[in-house]
Amino acid sequence: AAQTAMSAIGEFETQATQIEERVGALLENVQDRLPEQAAELMKQARDAAKTAREQLKDVVNRGTQSAAAC
Repeated sequence: AAQTAMSAIGEFETQATQIEERVGALLENVQDRLPEQAAELMKQARDAAKTAREQLKDVVNRGTQSAAAC
């Protein structure tokens, strides 16, 4: 059961990464079309969102590793 859960999580992470890359490319395209000041604010927001996603992934991965060890 733990192996199946780990496999499902791995598949989810792969799909999430692919979606993240596609959305990132779209947002970058939008950002490039904005006035400089607005583009900088969007960049800051995207950077903050990326940091939050990475922190969330770390928390989830720690929880998954703890559950798998049980």
